[in-house]
This record gives sequence, structure tokens and C-alpha cells, in this order.
Amino acid sequence: MEFKELVGLYERLRSTTKHLEKTYILSEFLSNLDENTLKLVSYLAQGRVFPHWDARELGISSRLLIKIISKASGKKPEAVEKQWASKGDLGLVSESLITGKNQQSLFKKKLSIQDVHSTLAKLPSLEGKGSVDQKSSLVLNLFLSASPKEAAYISRLIIGDLRIGIGDGILRDAISFAFLPKVAGSTSDPGTVLLCPTCEKIIPASSYCVNCKNEFDSKLAFSTESTKILPVIEVKNKEEFRKRLSELKNHIIFTEDKKEIPEAILRIIQDAFDISSDFGEISVTAKQRSLKGLKTITITPLRPVKLMLFPKAKDFEELFQRLKTPFAVEYKYDGFRVQIHKKDNVIRLFTRNLEDVTDQFPDIVSYAGKYINADSFLIDSEAVGISTKTGAFEPFQKISQRIKRKYDIDEIAENLPVEANLFDILYLNGEVVYTRPFRERRNLLEKVTKEQKGKIVLAKQLTVSSKEEAESFYKEALAKGNEGIMAKSIESRYRIGKRVGSGFKIKPVLETLDLVITGAEYGEGKRAGWLTSFFLSCMSEDGDLLEIGKVSSGLKELKEQGLSFIEVNELLKELITSEKGKLVSVKPSLVIEVAYDEIQKSPTYSSGYALRFPRIIRLREEKSVEDASSLGYIDRLYNSQRGRSGN
Repeated sequence: MEFKELVGLYERLRSTTKHLEKTYILSEFLSNLDENTLKLVSYLAQGRVFPHWDARELGISSRLLIKIISKASGKKPEAVEKQWASKGDLGLVSESLITGKNQQSLFKKKLSIQDVHSTLAKLPSLEGKGSVDQKSSLVLNLFLSASPKEAAYISRLIIGDLRIGIGDGILRDAISFAFLPKVAGSTSDPGTVLLCPTCEKIIPASSYCVNCKNEFDSKLAFSTESTKILPVIEVKNKEEFRKRLSELKNHIIFTEDKKEIPEAILRIIQDAFDISSDFGEISVTAKQRSLKGLKTITITPLRPVKLMLFPKAKDFEELFQRLKTPFAVEYKYDGFRVQIHKKDNVIRLFTRNLEDVTDQFPDIVSYAGKYINADSFLIDSEAVGISTKTGAFEPFQKISQRIKRKYDIDEIAENLPVEANLFDILYLNGEVVYTRPFRERRNLLEKVTKEQKGKIVLAKQLTVSSKEEAESFYKEALAKGNEGIMAKSIESRYRIGKRVGSGFKIKPVLETLDLVITGAEYGEGKRAGWLTSFFLSCMSEDGDLLEIGKVSSGLKELKEQGLSFIEVNELLKELITSEKGKLVSVKPSLVIEVAYDEIQKSPTYSSGYALRFPRIIRLREEKSVEDASSLGYIDRLYNSQRGRSGN
């Protein structure tokens, strides 16, 4: 398929801000693709070249891209820079300059989707001497074969900012709409789909047709006689749906249970993605084998999964109201999550946001190989810094510098050692075990782990039945330098990728927020040329980033003092996607922990909130954008503080 067809999709998606319209437009495009192209488009629709679990980066900064655009257009780099400052989008700059470039190719090759993807996929493997020239040459060849509009989106793919608003939720729903069963509805009882009487298209349930924009009559209903486009099947309820799962393809389901069956379909595709972290695999499996195929997607060691998360309980009273006794309590360590994988004598380590950190932690790799007696496994753990002088736990800030380290790794491992604290197991010796009760999973961990203090141990745990026991354990955890405790139901299964109610965390400190830097502003005077104020965003329930304010305090002058202006500027300048005057937009990537005095209502920011006296605490390198604090969570914090103040 020609790349210009994908560009046409990008343009249509960019033309609307409405989620249902984006879902429908994308699903229509996906439904007509062969399986190879479908897999690639499932990545490219989000501006990705690789699946979520593959953390390879293209390695082309905005500055290098400017030089390549200069060569492709025949314009001087200064002219490209000037247009970038004016337009604020290297995509628009590429489109403008490619249109008027000095030498037009007479016989340009038509770019295919495969051409663009395969070229971009080569870039991460080019390293060392001469790699910059090699990367530049590959991208230059794409530009020389591209139309102006194609050049715009090639640039946006390279910097990872398509500006079309396709988050995980929209892509998931588009795949579902294209290939999975859909529940017939009516305007009064929606289901998931309706049949538009005007354009005769099956469209997402709404008050209007997302295809032809026709407003629906209040009595519109989907009847079994009204369509021959897709096969029809009647299913009484959720129980029958489960029994007949294997026969369901891309059917229209007629049922009275218009709530639970759509939720069950959504859970199946979401569970499959949480396990695989690969929309390419999800889309092809959905097309080939529908729900039955998605249910077969399972854990594969050496491929990271989305880890289970626990919400915060406000106090021990809530803890004992929500969890059935007895339950387990464990130390909540001040470290970072590490999932440890082993298969075929290969051990790899991944963070909670699926980043491969195997090379940065050879010590944990060694411990896992020596002290975990199993042929294959996937273990959930927390890496905690250990003082070389006292053996006590170190704060997270101490070991955070190891996560991104690429050089002198053995030296830093010796100076900043870590202890792996194992607390759960999802896969063992060829068998999926995450569906077993937690008490059984803990027993499995105990059987296969030979604990070595200061190297690899099981998380400190106690089974409690009373508040007194839990509170005593909590005080002990804090006294030993931990953040608090985790409380877990001993009968619960591991819910991959979920924030669940079968466990809670309790911490003594005022709750901070994990927010994404989505923009910045250059300073003045002695800080001219430095980014000094940073725009912060939280995550909406639909997966959109919503601004919640600016922060300019908390960073240090020198690296030795903690997280510094220099470090944050170095990280952000590689992520800049546009500049206008003193303001810059950046690719959402950097998550920071922010403290504040109060959450306030504010019409200024898209979240509806602002932070009073925000200050940066630390960089959350182990967290992804999807892990940012949600708007729903901020709503709850706002309401709880209002309650405390009596307003």
C-alpha cells in the first residue's frame, strides 16, 4: 500500500477532535488491510515504529532532522530554523520546503508504507562512528521520494509526534470495531453500534452518524432485518456469551444485556494488550481469530508485561473495610519496579514502563541466575539501593542514576549496589501462574528462591488479622527507611496491567502527583537560553493529556545537589517538537513527581485544576506517560482536601 494512503488517514484523523469519529475513521481503514500492512499501521497510527514493549529509539533529534531537511530542500539550516521558529512544527516546515525545493526529482519512486517503516526500523541499529551520516542518508532518501504532505508526516514520525490524537484507548476501540463482535443498540439503549438509515453504515452508537453526520431519530433501533452487512447472532446474556465465545467472529450481537457483554468484549481485548503490549499482534489476531484468538495471547518470558498496580488507602480503617482478613502486608520499598524474565538461559530486566534495563543492572542478572532455581520465569520485584557503609536502604534518588546509565556500569554497580526484593511471580517453568491465588504464588517464590541478604531476597511479609498487627508492621517498615506498606488479599489473582482493589498501599506523606512535562518556557536574564518553567499535564480517563499548571521551582543549580536545571534541559531539548518565541512544545515522555500545597479549581487549564505552589521532587524515570496521575485521582484528592477544610 502506498504511503500516501496512510497520510490521507492521518489527515482525516487530524481533522476531528471527537473520539468516536477518530475510532470509526481508523477502524474503517484497518478493516481493509492485509495482515502484514495491518500490523505496521497498528504501530504507525500512534507514531510508533515498534510495539510498546520494544523501547528502541530512532536516535534522530530535532536538530539533526533540521540538517536533513536542509539537504533535502536545498535550503540553508538557518532558513529551516527560521521557519521552525515561525511555524512551530517541523512537519509543516518539511511540507513547505519540500514543495519549493531547488531540485525536483523527475522520476520519484512512490513510497509505500513498507518502505517508510523498514527505513525507520533500521535507524536504531546504526551506532558508533559514521552512524549519524548513515541515518541522515536513509532519511534523506525518504524525503527525496516524498510528496510535501508525505514529508510532513515522515518528519512527525521521526520526532514521535503525529499530532493526530490516537491514544491506546482509541486504537484499541478501532481494532475492536473493525474485527470483533458488536452489540446492536438503539438511541434509547445504546449497545455499541447502530445502523445509520441515511448512509447505511454500521457506526459507533451515538446521537448522530459519525460517517455522514446525520442526526438520529430518538426511536432509532437496530433490528435483525436491518442489515446484511455483517452476520447476526442472538445471545441472551453474559453467561451465554461466555459459552459461545469460540463461535463469535465479527458478528452483530442482539441481546438484552447491552452493558455487561460490551464490557466483557472490552476486557478481552484490553487484557490481551496488557499481556502483549503489542497492538500489531492484537490487530492481526483479532482479524484472524476474533475473541477466541485474543484469549490465547499469554505471557512470553523476555517480553515485558504491564504490571499490576494498587491504589492508596487513606487509613487502616479503610484497609480493613476493603480487604477480607487475614491479608498479607509487605514493605513498600523506596526503589523501582523491575520485572525479571528468564527463558532459554537468557535473563532480561524491564521496568514498569517496559524499558529494557538489563545492561544497567548486571548485578541483578547475576543474582537471578544464581539464586532463583528455575528454567523460566517472570518475577515482579523492587530494586532497592543499599548503603555500602551501613547496609541500610538508600532513597530512590540515589539509584535512579543507574536506570539510564550506559557507561562505567560495573563501577557504578559497585558504588551504588541494589538488592532485588521479590514479591510476586507470574510465570514459572513453562506455566502461567498469575491466575493462582496470591498465597500460592508467594509459596512458589519461596520454593525457587535462595535468599541472599543484600543481593536477592523475598519482600518482608506478614499475614495479619488485626489493625494492631498491621499498624505495628507499618511502623517497623517506616523505621527501616521504607515508604510505607502494601496490603494484599491472599486469595486474589494477579491482574496484569490493572490498578485493582485487591490490594492497597499506605504511605504517611502528603500524596504527590506524577505529571508529564508537555511544554516549557525559556527564562530571562541569567537564565536566558535555559528552559526554566515547565507545563504539567495529567491523564484523562480517555487517555488524553490535560494541563494542570506550570512549575518552576524544585530544581537544583548543580547536578551534585540533586535533579538540576542542566539535567532536565538536556533531557527536554531532545524532545522539543515545536518552538514559538519563548514557548516550546515537547514530546510527552518525561514524568516528574510534583509536590504542592493545594489543588485548586481553575478555568485556565484543560484539566479544570491548578496546583498551588507546585515544586519538582524528582524525575520518575521508571514511569511512562500512561502512569501519570489520572484526572479521576486528582478529583478525589481535591474533594478530600475540600472535606478537610470544611468547604
